Amino acid sequence: MRSAVLVLAWLASLFHAAQASARSYTVDDLLRLEAIGKVLVDPAGRWLAFEKREGMFSLKEHGRIAKADVLRSTPYVVDLASPGRAQPLLTDGRPSGTILLGFSPGGRHLAIARLEGDRFRLGTVNLASREVRWWPFAPSYDPFHSIAVWVDDVRLVVIAQEDDRAAGWLVADTMPRKSAAQRGADTAAGRLGVTSAGSGRFLDLQKHSERRLLLLDLNRHVATASIIGPWVSLAPAPSGSWLAATRQAGPLQPAAADPVHEDTPYMSEELLLLRPDAHSIWSPCDTCTLAGVPSWNRRGDTVVALIVAHGRQQILLAQPAKRFVALLPAPRGRASAAGSIGCPLRWRGQELVVPGTDSARAKGPAEIVGRLSVRVSGSCANGQWPVDGADWIRVSSTTPLRFIDAQGHRQALTSGMDNASDALGEFVAQTEALPLGGKTGATLLRLRKARGAEQLVLLRKRAMTPLINLNTHMKDVEPATWRALVQNGRDGKQVSWLVLPPGTRRGAPLPLVVFPYPGQIYSEQPPADQQLGGERYYTSAQLLAASGFAVLLPSLPMPRVLPDQGYPFARAIEKVLEEALGTGCCDRARVGLWGHSYGAYAAAMAASQSSRFHAIVASSGIYDLAGTVGTFGPGTRASPERMLPVAANYAWAEEGQGRMGGAPWSVPLRYVANSPVYLADKIQAPMLITAADQDVSPLGQAEQLFSALFRQGKPAQLVTYWGEGHVVSSPANLRDLYARVTAFFRSELNSKTEGQKAAASEGQLETPRLQDR
Repeated sequence: MRSAVLVLAWLASLFHAAQASARSYTVDDLLRLEAIGKVLVDPAGRWLAFEKREGMFSLKEHGRIAKADVLRSTPYVVDLASPGRAQPLLTDGRPSGTILLGFSPGGRHLAIARLEGDRFRLGTVNLASREVRWWPFAPSYDPFHSIAVWVDDVRLVVIAQEDDRAAGWLVADTMPRKSAAQRGADTAAGRLGVTSAGSGRFLDLQKHSERRLLLLDLNRHVATASIIGPWVSLAPAPSGSWLAATRQAGPLQPAAADPVHEDTPYMSEELLLLRPDAHSIWSPCDTCTLAGVPSWNRRGDTVVALIVAHGRQQILLAQPAKRFVALLPAPRGRASAAGSIGCPLRWRGQELVVPGTDSARAKGPAEIVGRLSVRVSGSCANGQWPVDGADWIRVSSTTPLRFIDAQGHRQALTSGMDNASDALGEFVAQTEALPLGGKTGATLLRLRKARGAEQLVLLRKRAMTPLINLNTHMKDVEPATWRALVQNGRDGKQVSWLVLPPGTRRGAPLPLVVFPYPGQIYSEQPPADQQLGGERYYTSAQLLAASGFAVLLPSLPMPRVLPDQGYPFARAIEKVLEEALGTGCCDRARVGLWGHSYGAYAAAMAASQSSRFHAIVASSGIYDLAGTVGTFGPGTRASPERMLPVAANYAWAEEGQGRMGGAPWSVPLRYVANSPVYLADKIQAPMLITAADQDVSPLGQAEQLFSALFRQGKPAQLVTYWGEGHVVSSPANLRDLYARVTAFFRSELNSKTEGQKAAASEGQLETPRLQDR
């Protein structure tokens, strides 16, 4: 008996010690978070490569969160023939900043790019020997296009910078500061300091960015330079005999009556088909503007792409060896930036499948074009094809992911994970899967533990091989408590989330901060980026909960177009707010709002419509819709002759988040009624407005709202972070941001109500309607 008591006492002491060792989540924990980036498997199924993204502290230059995924990337490799712990691909001890470009068809080589200053340097790795060859060329990298493709196992075609300038995407965040300083210095020295932009008949002032196509031969160690031009992307035929290359053709400008969309390009693109050595080049349609990504059939003799010709959207089908071209009518709809009418054009053998919703056409006979079968299919549901292994899939026990094992049998992913939590020594809070496909018969698992530490695991033949551990610094962090709020609305069940300080079960009502983001609809699983381990630098529910606040993440469905009298943002937020307050967990006299970007706009609008909110934080927002439309962002202002996305900017207001349904001159009263700067006289709550000088949301917008409040003598603060973009990320600035926000809410929400005092004297409050997660 005595020994049993001693054992129980010992176990209790261990429990309390573990409890005592738990600590709160901090900004520095967030800045140290690591992540997994691009994942590649070679076509032969021998090698797995992935990018490990180091913590933000690893950056040499801070305030560049938009480019951080590249700047903090370190490549790792796994030999799938005998899998074990992942090993660094490079062993020279150089800092992060190396990205994966792609495997050769046989898996012998891997193309990479390493950051050197403001430019990338091209490298090729022999996987068997790990020998690296660095080439004296700068790939014109951006994350949206393929700029390096293998023709075969020893020949690589690359789009490289023609001059000493860096790739435009890479320096888009630093160029405005450097360009402004240089032009100012030029003017001070008596030299020319000017930029220009053109419209209408002056549109030709736009300039191309010149790049060169290079053919690298790894056996001969030579590079053959070919055509110079404004090349954009490459798509090789599976046979390696042809390349589909796209290049900029000229600036685009919509007519006044044309609809614009947020992915409306500002430069037209044309399609060229060429041999890898560029000795044969063919334009299948001189009058066509490319509107989608080219796609080759499996045999590699036919390419198809969505184009616009003679003002109509059509499908281009071309066979370069025969110089055969056919134009087919495209299904109704518009092309997306990804190159499709909601879905990509797909090949099934020699049959081209065109996604569409016209069931009559889908059932009709296939068209025969150039000995190919073309069929319209209605199988593209909700604008998306099923996931084909290109993306991580969130897995739960209720919706098991099925995959094909090495023997060709269908298996349920969760059936091989029954003991995953025990094997990893801690409860697995979230699992994401990436089927590797091909010859591997394997699935990559990303397992996030409850406290935020992660592990990358290879699952093959139901055997789990740990590859790498991430975020081990999070092992003693106490996570916030997640609870679901479920409402029945017109569109069915609607889920919002309540995030409470770590360990909260019951007690006196807490101060509550709402994070509004109109259009955000949450699922029955807590949002991944708001959990420990999620790289969310703005409006972090975990950081506010660690500071003692409850946080409400409301689902806020929105209409397509806002009404002329102004949309009732406050009423939409209050519906969910009442559900949260009804649980007894939070104090209705201490409710604040913190919105970021479009959420900041919504927070300012709500503050002008209701006195329910007692403190407002608005970060990186837009407050005058008409005054923002058409305003150049920092990158456009620095170099308008190279980048002029005016149509896309207007589309944000007309058809995008702005939801105005038209241009300012067509519905001016709607813009005014839905812009908080014109409602500033109705804002009563104190406001903390934060902004940044390099933000695409203009700094002038924050200054304008602050000045409107200042003019009326209302309590407001304006905080500007210099050198930052849309999301503050530099360590000192991020610490300052959260220190200011928490201090502001503590100061403005600190008054105790009589209801609070009564609750404290009566004891603890139950929260029966909440579902713990």
